Amino acid sequence: MIRPCDQAEAPHALPFHALRLGVDALRALCGLNLHGPPEPTDVDAAVIELHGFLVRGSTAS
Repeated sequence: MIRPCDQAEAPHALPFHALRLGVDALRALCGLNLHGPPEPTDVDAAVIELHGFLVRGSTAS
């Protein structure tokens, strides 16, 4: 759900706050909440395992 901007905030060119849209989209699509208290349905980002890669012999000078 797109939350409209508060009238007390500075006016934006868009009728919604872009950062709030991103936060809401991340929660809706991925179940992740990076801002504010977690909800019961949110994924715990601390338990997500990521693959790591080691780059050897860098050619950067």
